[in-house]
Amino acid sequence: MNLLARWKSMKKETKIEIFFWLVVVFVFSPRILLEVYENKLKNSLIPFENNEWTVKDKDGNVIYENLTLPYDLRWKEQKTSRREWVFEKEVKTEHLKNKDDLGIVLGRIGDIGYVQFNDCTLGGLGFDLNNKKPSTYSWSQVVYMLVPSKCVLSSYSKIKIVVKKFTGPGFGIYSGVIGFASYSDVNKLINWINFFKYYLISSFGLGLILFVGTQYLFVYLISEKKSVYGIFALLSSSVGMYLLCTSIFFLLPIELINFFEKLLFFSAASSTIWFHKFFNLKFNIFSKKIFIPYVVLVSFLLLVAFASNDPATVYILYEVWHPIFLGSFVVSYLQLRKVKVKYSDNIYLKKYSLAFSIFLLCCLHDVVVSVFGFSNSYLIGYAFSFFVLVVSLTLSREYSDAFEKVEEQVVQRTHELNLALKDVQNIQKLKDDQAKRFAHDIRSPLAALKVLKDIIAPAVPEDQGGLLKHAIVR
Repeated sequence: MNLLARWKSMKKETKIEIFFWLVVVFVFSPRILLEVYENKLKNSLIPFENNEWTVKDKDGNVIYENLTLPYDLRWKEQKTSRREWVFEKEVKTEHLKNKDDLGIVLGRIGDIGYVQFNDCTLGGLGFDLNNKKPSTYSWSQVVYMLVPSKCVLSSYSKIKIVVKKFTGPGFGIYSGVIGFASYSDVNKLINWINFFKYYLISSFGLGLILFVGTQYLFVYLISEKKSVYGIFALLSSSVGMYLLCTSIFFLLPIELINFFEKLLFFSAASSTIWFHKFFNLKFNIFSKKIFIPYVVLVSFLLLVAFASNDPATVYILYEVWHPIFLGSFVVSYLQLRKVKVKYSDNIYLKKYSLAFSIFLLCCLHDVVVSVFGFSNSYLIGYAFSFFVLVVSLTLSREYSDAFEKVEEQVVQRTHELNLALKDVQNIQKLKDDQAKRFAHDIRSPLAALKVLKDIIAPAVPEDQGGLLKHAIVR
């Protein structure tokens, strides 16, 4: 039996289950590949002999000495109001002389800046070296640059990194792996990392807006405007916009940072609002007593953010909102677990609950990564994509099952109507047969009377014969 025949012979539930797990693989395999390439990058590096740095402020004053990056810096600069730093250190480079393909990897550094190696300026990070001005917002990219052999002057070399940060906490100025490597090898690895971390996520975002959101908007319009489909269309579109915002920041001109910070906050916050509204419509959780205060609080934070012209302030409000939304999700999840008994006959609840569980675990992973300064990439983009796709498939199955049920009812009613029509036809046939018999029973005696009239007509007076004839004809 070939695969196509086996597929056709499978039950619908089995096919749906297979398709569900294929979606899981489709969404999370890029995240696994991202981890693989980040580990390859880490293992390909020749680490510095020591990783102790001197950190100065923008005026050249020493802030820290012998500081290990990035972990020590994270805790020391956690609540800083500084926005500019200079990192300096000496590295042993005697074994790297005369290498034409020498590259240096410096992790993820701030928002803009530039790198110097001895007397050479290796390049700018969102920074135009010609006019010494910021150009783009290089958010969360791994910094790597080619080190020309002429720049490696002696057995020791000096690295200087000038960093400026527009938004976010001070501890976000430095993270990731640091070291020397082959520039061409590093270039390939980081291109793959950027593909899985940015470009693929942006394609997920476009897909959720153009396909899932549009599809369920259409379903909402043709299904007597059943609100759950309209809310899911808004949820899908909001999540898609959030994914686009998180994946294209590094392409933005510096002048658009404030606008896109606000758009990021709005899309993330509105996604959670439609998320809660969807589950309230489906399973009556996160009731108005919780939902309305949440919407009011989020709306207030958004209004303050949109009124601000400072990207750092917008980011602080965004950070304030994080524990609020996580708390609301935990409440919603616990309520969903409680209603499993009430909705035990709902065959789709298991998929909703699983999607919610994985989404919440991904959120908790990102919180741990952020708090403790791990170099792991965030999962939130993949988690949102997974959740929306699973809900989309489950809603499609519900819609399909409901349509099949209607079709079965139509077939059943049509069968019943056909039976009723046959009964009517049988009754009509009986009526016609009775009418024919009745007509036959009447015509027979009348024919006899007519013969009798012809026999007796000569023997009776003319007026009486005419009366008899008239009566028979009548």
